[in-house]
Amino acid sequence: MDFLSQTYTALRGPTGAPQSAQDTVAKLSDRLSPSTLLADRRAAVLALKGLVRDCKQDVGDRALPGLLQVLQNDAEIDAEIAKAVLETITQLCESDDYSKDLALKHTDYVIGSEQTVHILFSLLGDTHFYTRYATLQLLSTLLQNRRSQVQGFFLKAPAGASSVIAVLEDKREIIRNESITMIQMLISQSPDIQKVLAFEGVFEKLFNTVTHEGGLEGGVVSQDALQCFFGITTQIRVTSAKRLFQHCYALFCSSRPTFP
Repeated sequence: MDFLSQTYTALRGPTGAPQSAQDTVAKLSDRLSPSTLLADRRAAVLALKGLVRDCKQDVGDRALPGLLQVLQNDAEIDAEIAKAVLETITQLCESDDYSKDLALKHTDYVIGSEQTVHILFSLLGDTHFYTRYATLQLLSTLLQNRRSQVQGFFLKAPAGASSVIAVLEDKREIIRNESITMIQMLISQSPDIQKVLAFEGVFEKLFNTVTHEGGLEGGVVSQDALQCFFGITTQIRVTSAKRLFQHCYALFCSSRPTFP
């Protein structure tokens, strides 16, 4: 009821007259300030999330700075606001045939500070389902729009490699599948990231996923994991190459047909 009443108040002026979309976005954006109560910020983010589809430019122009503040200050302590702010920013950065330039503009603002990207990789360490899933989706969207910039920030992120390995170990299938999609974009044309993940033991995690999904005869997830598996082979050290050969041999042996 608090969320509904606060949203209703935001949609109507002090005299009860309906406000324009721009006025509503402006009022909700003001409530994202760190000086407001957490409950007020949560209600504002949820309301903005409901408006972003029809008012994408207005929400981006007025609310995106405040949304990034909420991401930095509140996402780690409140799962509900984390889910809402991550999904809202993802919608702002998603592109289609009519809003590609706008989506790239929002993406550039989001990654304008490496701290924001570092926070996203840090949030992958949060085991809450919706926080981890929404973070993976936002990272995938940012990588799709501005891959090289995000890759550069990943290499400087304190929790970058370890957080990626952590999501590959997640027992929840939808998280593991989404993580493989994100990793495919993360390692693309980046020998440095391939080497970092190889050193962190990504081969073992991907091999476990392929095995769990049915090996060489598995479905889409198995094939995507295999693409990552063999994609992380550029300029790897000899010790990593030896581990790769061992995994490939084990995978072949476990998948070959047996005859009576």
